[in-house]
Order: sequence, then structure tokens, then C-alpha cells
Amino acid sequence: GVPIELIDYRPVDAGPLVVNVRNDTMRFLGGFRGEIFGFDFDSAALYSRARTRDSMRTISLTKFQEALSRTDATAYNPFNGGDPLNPGRFDSTPNPRSVINPFMVDIYRISTTELAMADFKLSKNDLFNLPGGRVGLAAGVEFRHETFADNRDPRLDGTIVFTALDGSSAGSDTIGASPTPDSGGSRDTISGFLELAVPVVGPDMNVPLIRSLDLQLAGRVEAYQGFSTVAKPKVAVSWYPIPNLQFRGSWSQGFRAPNLPQLFVNG
Repeated sequence: GVPIELIDYRPVDAGPLVVNVRNDTMRFLGGFRGEIFGFDFDSAALYSRARTRDSMRTISLTKFQEALSRTDATAYNPFNGGDPLNPGRFDSTPNPRSVINPFMVDIYRISTTELAMADFKLSKNDLFNLPGGRVGLAAGVEFRHETFADNRDPRLDGTIVFTALDGSSAGSDTIGASPTPDSGGSRDTISGFLELAVPVVGPDMNVPLIRSLDLQLAGRVEAYQGFSTVAKPKVAVSWYPIPNLQFRGSWSQGFRAPNLPQLFVNG
């Protein structure tokens, strides 16, 4: 008749967690290329969609509490025996499946992402001439529309909440899964780049110790909806002092914008 409190308990006889994952992806891409006003151009449009369903067979805390609270033969007995040779893994006297199955549930997480993108690029390898050779140019613009949605099972997103007999609540109604609300969001991004290949010194100039010296000057700008606009440069140098010997170096700045889950997921 003395009350007993179990601080930690593993329902080993319920069996291992069974996880199933299905991923469906589709992608459409089309484009064209050609020449306009002396420039080579290419353009493309892309649409992709990915859907992942992650399901797991686990224990409902609400149903498990009900099974523990019953007083007839359908009650779950937490004092069943473990295997002395391997107490953390095996159970030599498990509860019957007719007792276990009623508190086992399937929970899911469905994640969907979409990307729509279009770009247009121009290039010309002889924009104009310098003493060292022809100056080349490449430029382009790009538009991206991104969306994501993360739909959690009602036992995880707060729709069904476990409440213990003492009135406390864990938020999630399943063992081994933290409470996580549904989330989703979208973002548009416009970007552009410009790149110049500049031959400073060419072989025909006969400059001592400089067979050729080439510069690459480039920059990229990206405007993120609801976040920021960022511009980053790049400079690269290629130097041939003599044939078959080359020195190269570059300097650039980079930037990584937060992805949609980092912006919109709560918890």
C-alpha cells in the first residue's frame, strides 16, 4: 500500500522504434541560348518540389497512462522482469501485445519545399581590346522564389497534449519526441553579378619577367525579401613570369544568408 514513484522507465517490451521515410521529388528545367547584339546569352527556368514524410511507431503518453491506471487484466504492468544477463535490452517476462498495442501510435512529420528560379546571362570574350589582349565580360541576373512547410503530427504540434495525473504537462504526447509546432514560410531573392577578365600584360608586349598578367574583377549582389541586400567583391590575379610557371592569387568576400527554417521555425 505504499506509493511508489518511478523516476525513469523504458517500456522495453513495446519493441524498438520503427521509422519509415518516404521522399518524393520532381524537377522541371527548360532554357534557351543564342546571340543578341554581339553577346552570347543563355537563360533558364527551373521548378522543383520535394516532399518528405517521416513516420514513427511510438508510444502515446496519454494512452500509456491510461494503461497504467487500469486495474483489470488489460492494465500495463511496469514491474515485469528484465533479463538479468542483459537488463537494458531484453525483457524475459513482457506484457502481452493485447496490452501494448492500444497505446502504440503512428506519428508523422511532413516537410515540403519548393523552388522556382529563372536567370538570364550575357557573355562576350572581346568586349574591347587592351595592349595585353581582349577584355571579356560576363553578367547575369537571377530570381528565386522559395517556400517550405513543416507539418507535424497533432501529438507533436500541441493539438493533443499529454497531461499527467498531477496536472503537469510535457507538451508532446509521445515518448522520445519533443513538442514542435507547425511552421512554414517563403522568400523572394533577386541577384545579379558582373565579371571582367582583363589582360594587363600579354606575351606580345615583351615585358621582362611578365610573360602574361591577367586580372579577374567580379562582384555579386543579392537582395533578400524581408532580410537584407548584400554585395560582395572578388579580385583574382594570374601571373606567368616565364612559360610553364604560373602564380595565382585571389581575394573575395562571402556571405551566407539564413535559410527558411532558420527564419521561420519556432522551437
